[in-house]
Amino acid sequence: MTPERWKDVRRILEEALERPDDGRRAFVASATAEDPDLLAEVTRLLDAEERASDFLETPAAATLAPALLSEETDPPGTRRIGPYVLNEKIGQGGMGRVYRAVRREGDFQRQVALKIVNRGMNTEFILRRFRNERQILAGLDHPAIAHLYDGGTTEDGLPYFAMEYIEGKDLLAWCDLHRLPTTGRLGIFLQVCAAVSYAHRNLVVHRDLKPSNILVTAEGAPKLLDFGLAKILNSEVSSRTADVTAMGTRLLTPEYASPEQIRGEKITTASDLYSLGVLLYELLSGHRPYILKTREPGEIARAVCEEEPERPSAAVSRVETIPAADGEPADTLTPETVSATREGDPVRLRKRLGGDLDNIVLMCLRKEPERRYGSVELLAEDIRRHLDGRTVRARKDTLGYRTAKFVRRHGVYVAAGTLAAASLVAGLGVSLHQTRIARVERARAERRFQQVRKLANTFLFDVHDAIAELPGSTKARALLVKEGLAYLDSLAQESGDDRKLKAELAAAYLRVAEVQSSVGAANEGDSASAFANYRTAVGMREDLANDDTPEPGESEALADAQIRFAGFLAKTGSFPEAAAWGRKAVVNREAIFAREPSNLLAEANLGSTQQRLAWSVSASGDLDEARRLLEGSVAHLENAARGGRGEAWILQSLGFTYHDLGETWERAGDYRQALESYDKARLATENVLVSDRLNTRARLRLASTLADMGFCRRKLGEMQAALVLLRDALPIAETLAAEDARNVQAKSVLGMTNILLGETLVPAGRPQEALGHDGAAAMIFEAIVASDPMNAWARTQIGRAYLATGDALSAVSRERRSPEERKRACSFFRRSVQAFSLLRSEGRLPGIEKPLLDEAEQKLRACDSAAVRKES
Repeated sequence: MTPERWKDVRRILEEALERPDDGRRAFVASATAEDPDLLAEVTRLLDAEERASDFLETPAAATLAPALLSEETDPPGTRRIGPYVLNEKIGQGGMGRVYRAVRREGDFQRQVALKIVNRGMNTEFILRRFRNERQILAGLDHPAIAHLYDGGTTEDGLPYFAMEYIEGKDLLAWCDLHRLPTTGRLGIFLQVCAAVSYAHRNLVVHRDLKPSNILVTAEGAPKLLDFGLAKILNSEVSSRTADVTAMGTRLLTPEYASPEQIRGEKITTASDLYSLGVLLYELLSGHRPYILKTREPGEIARAVCEEEPERPSAAVSRVETIPAADGEPADTLTPETVSATREGDPVRLRKRLGGDLDNIVLMCLRKEPERRYGSVELLAEDIRRHLDGRTVRARKDTLGYRTAKFVRRHGVYVAAGTLAAASLVAGLGVSLHQTRIARVERARAERRFQQVRKLANTFLFDVHDAIAELPGSTKARALLVKEGLAYLDSLAQESGDDRKLKAELAAAYLRVAEVQSSVGAANEGDSASAFANYRTAVGMREDLANDDTPEPGESEALADAQIRFAGFLAKTGSFPEAAAWGRKAVVNREAIFAREPSNLLAEANLGSTQQRLAWSVSASGDLDEARRLLEGSVAHLENAARGGRGEAWILQSLGFTYHDLGETWERAGDYRQALESYDKARLATENVLVSDRLNTRARLRLASTLADMGFCRRKLGEMQAALVLLRDALPIAETLAAEDARNVQAKSVLGMTNILLGETLVPAGRPQEALGHDGAAAMIFEAIVASDPMNAWARTQIGRAYLATGDALSAVSRERRSPEERKRACSFFRRSVQAFSLLRSEGRLPGIEKPLLDEAEQKLRACDSAAVRKES
């Protein structure tokens, strides 16, 4: 059918549907009197619409196969569908019914939600399509997605689906029941976003996101239902019918459908983004986006496609009557009833939703798909930015807006800093202006230039260093160094060849890179930007150090930039290049110490640089060289500390070195020796925390050390001691991650601790508990990699989390004698192999992690062998 032909069909069909039922046929016959083919096409679509309408108005039992007509009167537990025994009905919709059912085979028993597809959906195409898609859906293993266990057909050919049974309330009801404030609602919505994002990455579009398809368990965990089901069932419909027919057969929910869904246009992930916007609108404001005269599908479709929704903050003021189903009394929404389950007061709720949240929601609800967020990850990131008090993409990023967000975030803590920042901006404006005025003003301009320069350096170094180890300071640090760098860069363009200013710029680039992505310290997890800034800093330092008349301290500054760059490169999986830069740094430090062998600070710097190089060498798999470097580092740092250089950073570096030395013994399989080193690391770090209890880096290292000690205890068979250590580490990591949502390093430590807990709980006989920790770890590292794909270390931990999940599922399958759990375990072993193998093919798999790939491949081969034996 040509586009022009379709316009005629659509126009006549829409006009017919607006008429009373008894006048539609006559109108169509009159409108197509001179075109029999057009009459046939419109009549076919009108038949489909009326069949769909009759279907919805007919009692559901009458649409089922005769063999199922008696199920309403049969006692629960007597009806069977395949291997499943049906209990009570728990849901009903246009596509079918949902029952709570049980599968019993010998000692094996599983409770499921069984959905039986209604008659009219059981064409051969649907059945064939279902069989193909079932394998895809079975691979969607995510803690927030209800798992599809099984599927088949009844004796008379009706398809059915067996899915994970979830006991819970729908998302809106659960949040209202628990009176969740806006922040809590955003938190649970982010979990929903993570599940939808995961599905999108697996090329599955939900197409029917709505509250009833999201259940929340008693523990507060959301679960998405019917994931991908609409896509399967829509394939037949979309291939042979138009948008009106799709509406008629109710394969979408108009209130939550995107404009392109209603118009029958191409469906992409942007459609799910729109539905998430509707869901977020209702979750926050208590209302749906559009003020409707009726709830008829045509009226809803008109509003969705043509009207602009009002702001959620404005919707709070509505008084709206919502018709209830099944003869129940209507529900009236008022500002008081809506806010009672949210912020408690209408004024407070309107204020909370105004601004960022209004703009985030309305960006999701834009009519044009290309003007919405480019992905669910970007929507989630904007919500996190809002929760963190940072600027969001959905709002114009003006200077006034950024300043307001900064003040709101840091309040009294950085009031002085904010005032200084204002002075800096004003000073910079004056300085840049003064450099362009007449010669008679040059002296004055130079004074202002130096004032702004001094202020910029104060922010870059003095203020930054003062807050560097404070909890929650990552955002403030990022703002300070980026703005300071911008001002220095502007001054450099005005100043010409100023060596001192160039050195200050090199230090500024290094500070920015460290905040964006570093090893062991709080950072934002932006490796792509960090790489460019590290290279710029190192290049500028090399130019300054290689000059004919280098300034004092240039060699030290160059070595510092080189070793920091080396650590970053190892983190991104560039091991040979990392080791090369690290060795250059050590050579420079050795030369400096050789010139001043009594200089304890030079000795401490050499020891710290050796420790950082050892990390890169160890990651590449050379444990012997790494151990030699670390033993030399310990000797230098201990001597510096004994000789009176007892600065906190030296003691902290000593603790880090003991920890890394423990890791080399652990990798070599000497767990007793590893525990000795870890215990020294723990004591050194605790000593730092005695005088600086808020030190973020030390607290992170303490959590890592306790977790690694737990790993060694597990390897020695001391399960109870291992669990105690790991459970001591977990709350430290959780607190750090909660204190600073932008600190990717804290999230990494939390993820790693969860992996180690999961690995320990399986041999301790608690595999079901292990699955929770494995899933949490996978979500953490998947989120890190989604925003920072260059982070090879985090990608490695995803593979490890999948391997641990497979082990836990294998143990569960043995306990329950469940072949389904065994299949799921095999799917995770396969995903683990894929994650590790991709890193290996890129040359980014750490040598020390190669045994994990070998283990995953071995377990996957066992799965494949078992499958072959079963088939034979």
